[in-house]
Amino acid sequence: MKFALNPYARGASNEDLLEDLQRVAKLLAKNSVTIGEYDAKGQYHSCTLRRRLGVSWFKVLEAAGLEKSRSEMNIPEEELLKDLIRVASALNKKSITRHQYI
Repeated sequence: MKFALNPYARGASNEDLLEDLQRVAKLLAKNSVTIGEYDAKGQYHSCTLRRRLGVSWFKVLEAAGLEKSRSEMNIPEEELLKDLIRVASALNKKSITRHQYI
């Protein structure tokens, strides 16, 4: 088997990276792309885009004019606790209280 080196993003401009992300979004007919989707269909690796364009995938999506792939990441602790109590209640596990988790 002969080794073949794939030319990676060393010479690619930031615009090239963003255009490729937009190409993948169009290919998938979506207004957002997850990291997994981009890694499967993109010309570059998602880590390359994150290193070049920002720390988070959301900043990369924003730079490309796309939407976030998940709606909300920083859910307040109080909201999470309310949902945990709701689920416990639905499962008939009434022993979970707010004070056990704070």
